[in-house]
Amino acid sequence: MGPRIAFGGVTGWPPTVASGGACPGAGRAAVPVLIQMFGNNSAQNDVCGALTTLTHGVWCDGSAGDPAGTRRRWLRRWNKEGWNARLFGPDNCPADPVAAADPVAPQTAIRTVERTPPSGPPTIASLRPAVTAPNTVVAVTGYAPGLAGRDAMRFVFAQGGVEHAGTIGSSSVRDDGGGIQYLIDVHVPADLTPGQWQVVVDADGRRSVPVAVEITEASQTELTRITPARPHPAQLVFLTAMPPAQIGDHVQLTDARGTEWRIETGVSSSGIALVLPDDVADGEASIRVGRSQNGVDRISRPLKVLVTSAPLPLSASAVEWMTPAAPGQWTDLAKDADVEFEARRADRVEVEFRQGNRALISRATGPDNLRIQIPSRLAPGPVSVRTRTWIEKQASEWSAPTTYRVLERPTP
Repeated sequence: MGPRIAFGGVTGWPPTVASGGACPGAGRAAVPVLIQMFGNNSAQNDVCGALTTLTHGVWCDGSAGDPAGTRRRWLRRWNKEGWNARLFGPDNCPADPVAAADPVAPQTAIRTVERTPPSGPPTIASLRPAVTAPNTVVAVTGYAPGLAGRDAMRFVFAQGGVEHAGTIGSSSVRDDGGGIQYLIDVHVPADLTPGQWQVVVDADGRRSVPVAVEITEASQTELTRITPARPHPAQLVFLTAMPPAQIGDHVQLTDARGTEWRIETGVSSSGIALVLPDDVADGEASIRVGRSQNGVDRISRPLKVLVTSAPLPLSASAVEWMTPAAPGQWTDLAKDADVEFEARRADRVEVEFRQGNRALISRATGPDNLRIQIPSRLAPGPVSVRTRTWIEKQASEWSAPTTYRVLERPTP
């Protein structure tokens, strides 16, 4: 049916002159209404399905992002090109072309690769925190030689002759050919009693030297910090809590309008992760962490946070870790989850390079607004760099300046 064109980070069929089977004008008017309904809510799948039915385009690709930015991009593209787009009803979708069957590949012999036998027992390099409570999460790092993957690993909490298995959560593993170096979140069993316990990693029956962990009575969690400090609606945020949060804890959010949400969370060794509602109000909000015990909610003191839908500069890490390049070369802003979210929600990202009395501004390009050209008029050496973003005609403040070194010679 023809090539596709980008619709603000997703794809859609190119607009064509309406012909037989096209929907009447009312269907065309429904598209911007549906776009305005798109958000990170229960109606998202219905909105995506309705847009696909009307346009035969793939609007939603499942990637995370800011719904407000997505709505702006979709509306701009629809206002520009939608007048000439062909629309469809639910019963007039042309048949999908049948792909030709691939020729049967000749069978080849299967090579058997013998697994290198383990060269030693696994190890635990660190366990954090060393003092925690039942039903929390600890981060365990170490090395397991000869291990094929994390599925062959077990984490055991032992005290005397009693053993309880911890559940493996999120993990990061790196196979260097002789085994894996691992960083794994381990869920502390809920039925551990207070006292001194030993943690052992079991890898295919080989056990590490035990590491001590102190289990205490569970106490009320208090929130100490939110990252990023000024979050946007629909953004993933992390809450730091002391003592650590427990699996099953929830968050109560009250925004500047007084609207309240009860939000289920994900608990890791780094803290509590949650996505703010798409329709949370700008202004000061309060966040509490709650725990249900015997049918009663125990709620922490509130942590105040300033929510904003306005543009913000990128964090300092975006330019501090930018790959060095020479004048005229292209490089990329360094990204983490917060930098990527901020850049993708913005309509424009700018980077200012200041050297002496000269200030030169480069506009980021690319699908993620992170590709930057080093101004050709810069001299090699240190340069002060800062960023800002734009939404429509509103610019953020400039970020705090940081130093970047311009290379003398182009780098590959």
